[in-house]
Amino acid sequence: ADFIIEHEKDFKSAAIISDISGVKTKIAEKLSCLSRKDIAIVLGHPMAGSEKEGFDHANESIFLGRNYIFIEDVAYAEANPELHKKATEQLKELALAIGFSRTIETNAKVHDHKIAFTSQLCHVIASALVQSAEDTEITAFGGGSYEDLTRIAMINAPLWTELFLSNNTELVKHIEIFEKYLDNLKNLISEKNKESLEKNLHEVRKKRIAMNGKK
Repeated sequence: ADFIIEHEKDFKSAAIISDISGVKTKIAEKLSCLSRKDIAIVLGHPMAGSEKEGFDHANESIFLGRNYIFIEDVAYAEANPELHKKATEQLKELALAIGFSRTIETNAKVHDHKIAFTSQLCHVIASALVQSAEDTEITAFGGGSYEDLTRIAMINAPLWTELFLSNNTELVKHIEIFEKYLDNLKNLISEKNKESLEKNLHEVRKKRIAMNGKK
C-alpha cells in the first residue's frame, strides 16, 4: 500500500494495479487516500500456495482447481466504478486462464474474517500440533494423518508472523471458538460419554460432507 501511495502519480492512465497479500482491511483503508480516478486498484488473493519455498519448488499446477478472491466495495473503486469493474473482469479472466477454477468477490472485512479461519487458524493448529509432539521420531508411528495435518507447519516464519499479527483480532476470535470445541471433545472423552461423543462425530462427518459440495 505504501508503494502505491508513494508512486500514485507515476502510474499510467488506465493502469490496473493488484496485489496478492493475505490480509486486506488495513491495505484497503490505507489506499482510501488515493486521489486519482484514472487508475484501477483491484485487491486480490490467490488461494494457492505450498509449504515449500524458492524457485526450485515451482509447480506449474499450483493454481489448478483453486479459488481467487477479489475485493469489492472499497472507497477508491467508487471514484471510477466503470474502470474498476472492467479491471476486475480482466483480472478474473486472467485468474481462470492460469488455472483457477473459481473467482469470488467480497469485501475486505469479510475476507479477513474468513481467511483467519480457513488459512491462518489452520497454520496455528498445525504449529501447535508439531510443538506438542513428544519427540521428532513420533512420525514412525504415523499412518498419514499427522503428516496431512502438519504439512503446513513447515512455515515461513517472518511471513506468517506478519499475517497472524496483521489480522490478530479475527484470528484470536477463531482460536477461542476452536478451543471451545476442542474442550467439548476432551470432556466427552474424559467422561467416557459414548453416546454424546458418537453423536458429535456423526454431526462432524455430516457437516464436512456438506462442505465438499461448496468448493
